[in-house]
Amino acid sequence: MHRDLERNGLIRHQKQQNRKCKRWQRETPMHLWQLDLAGGIFLADGRECKMLTGISDHSRFVVITTVLAVPSGRAVADGFVRAMRTYGVPTEILTDNGKQFTGRFARPRTAEVLFERAYRENGVTANLSHRCPGVARLAKEVMALDEEIAETDALIEGRFRDHPHAEAILSMPGLGPVLGAEFIAHTGRDMSIFGSPDRLAVSPAWHPVPKDSGRISGNMRRPRHYCRRLMQVFYISAQVAARCCPTSKAFHDRKRAEKKSHKQAVIAIARRRLNVLWALIRDGHTFETTPPPGLNCSQWATNQG
Repeated sequence: MHRDLERNGLIRHQKQQNRKCKRWQRETPMHLWQLDLAGGIFLADGRECKMLTGISDHSRFVVITTVLAVPSGRAVADGFVRAMRTYGVPTEILTDNGKQFTGRFARPRTAEVLFERAYRENGVTANLSHRCPGVARLAKEVMALDEEIAETDALIEGRFRDHPHAEAILSMPGLGPVLGAEFIAHTGRDMSIFGSPDRLAVSPAWHPVPKDSGRISGNMRRPRHYCRRLMQVFYISAQVAARCCPTSKAFHDRKRAEKKSHKQAVIAIARRRLNVLWALIRDGHTFETTPPPGLNCSQWATNQG
C-alpha cells in the first residue's frame, strides 16, 4: 500500500530532524550488571513467586533469570553466584535497596547480607540506588500528620464521651465516637428542638416537606436544603450495621427481596435507625437486640422506634 501511494505521488516526504540520541550504557561488556526482583508469578496453589533478573548493561544480554519460591537473601545470593560461574565476574553491579541485596538500612543495626558477601569476596563493586531525600522528608511529614490526627481523634472521643447522650449513641451498632460526635455537632445538645423524629429526618433529607401553594395541599417534596454531613453519618452507620447487626441485616435482606436496590435498602435502614436513635435519646435507654426482662414486646418495640 505504501508503494502504491508513493507511486501516485500521494505521500509527502518530510525532512527528519537530526536528533542526537545517546544510549545510556557501559562501553565494555561485563562492566555492569543490573539486578532486580520482580513479582507477579502465581502458582496453582495461590502462592506468589519472585523472579531474580539480571542483564548486562552493555549488550542487554540476560545473565540471570531465576524463579524464587521464597525470595530470601540466600536464594538471591545463590542465583548471583551461579550467574558468575556461568558468564564470569562483572566489574560492577547495580541493585535497589531491597533487604535481599543490602543490609545497610536494616534496623535496629546494619548488617552484611549474603549477597553483599558474595560480591565483596569476588571483588565486585556495588552501586545501590540513591534514596531521594524528598521522599524521606515527605514520609516524616506524613507520619507526623498521622500522629496529629490520632491525637485529634482522641480529643474528640474524650469530649464526646462527656456528652449526656454518648451512651445511647454508642449503643447503636455502626455508630462510633467520630460519627457520634458529628451527629451531636450537627444536631446540637438539645434534641427537643426538633419535636419529632420526622422533623429530625428532614435535616438529612429523608422526610418530605410540604410544598403547598394556594388551594393545593398535600404536595410533599424532598427538601432542597439539607445537611449532607448528617446524611453521611446515618448512611455510613447504616452500611456498617447492615453487615454487623443481625437485625439490620435481616431488614436489608427483606428490602432486597422486595426488589429494592442496595442503596434504597441502606437508606431505609438509616431512616429506621434514625427513629430508633430518637427514641433512645428521648427515653434515656440504650440499644438492645432483645426485650429487657419485665417489658412486653409491644412496649419494647414502641420504645425502640
